[in-house]
Amino acid sequence: LGSTKGDPATRVIQGGYFSTDPAINPQMYNWNSVYLRYCDGASFSGDNSTVTTFKDHQLYFRGFRILQAVFNDLNTNRGLNKATDVVISGCSAGGLATYLHLDWWRKNIQSSAKVVGLPDSGFFLDYESPIKQYHSNMVWVFTQQNSTSGVNDDCIRANVGKEYLCIFAQHVSPYIQTPIFPLQSEYDSWQTSEDLDSTSVQAINEWGRTMTDLVRTTLLKKTQNGIFLDSCHHHCGEWGNIVIDGKNQARAFEDFYNGVGQKVFMQDKVYPCTACCSPTGEFHITK
Repeated sequence: LGSTKGDPATRVIQGGYFSTDPAINPQMYNWNSVYLRYCDGASFSGDNSTVTTFKDHQLYFRGFRILQAVFNDLNTNRGLNKATDVVISGCSAGGLATYLHLDWWRKNIQSSAKVVGLPDSGFFLDYESPIKQYHSNMVWVFTQQNSTSGVNDDCIRANVGKEYLCIFAQHVSPYIQTPIFPLQSEYDSWQTSEDLDSTSVQAINEWGRTMTDLVRTTLLKKTQNGIFLDSCHHHCGEWGNIVIDGKNQARAFEDFYNGVGQKVFMQDKVYPCTACCSPTGEFHITK
């Protein structure tokens, strides 16, 4: 994080939802793809005009300005203004960025275009463990980077005095107006390690129940939304490798995008579930 100086001049993006193989990526295999390099440490939310000096280095916390600049270039110079269909996605911190900015993208992309969100492993729970302290760290990020103007506006207006809540996916989700179809593990391996900070089977199963309950009471309160919530212990990826109700992530998203069949896919298995990580594993039908 923090710099693109070491990046190569070009990058090949392929596989998963970037794949050009219709068997792997049936909905978007022939679409244009844009890779937004994440380097700001706050999911493109920072808008701090001051400069922080640390060990003789000048640090700029302006991720939201980077996002705006990228959008302006795409829209002015690269044809985004002519797009008919746009899917905003990202993995991990990029998944969180999808929650934070999806409505902003919808507002700024031409109104005739269809826009939906596809966040991958970005529904981080707001939790404070004694050592890892994810909640406190994220509040510090929000404050240090002056993220108030760089997250969901409706969430900010609804949480006066506690604006920091809007850096967390679970708190911003009720305010998202644009259709969204998250890919998420209820036992997200990064979260059980770095947020929950536990290997206890009981604690991880409780985490999964909390995750599922929050999804139902936030995201799924809007019937336009869906989700692919699996029970495999993983973080990001696994596109096409997990099956729920006879559909893998790619086919489930294709159905969601085109308004065909069900929108909600929940594996709903107890942790640990090795079979849940396999396309031939068991799955639970949720209607």
